[in-house]
Amino acid sequence: MLDEADGRHTAKRMGLQVVGVAGMLMLAKRKGLIDQVMPLIQQLRHEAGFYWSASICRRIAEETGEPAL
Repeated sequence: MLDEADGRHTAKRMGLQVVGVAGMLMLAKRKGLIDQVMPLIQQLRHEAGFYWSASICRRIAEETGEPAL
């Protein structure tokens, strides 16, 4: 799991599958481990300084069937 650009690039070059925080949260929802993704995305954005653009947040909301932030 990587969200840092250089690490993601290196992992991809090595042929590894790269999954970031948002991808892990969506996977956790699909597996029934969490009920919602968007509140966690919002919490990470506001409390931990994570950055996802508005378009990425809309895409995550669409893919999870949740309301956008």
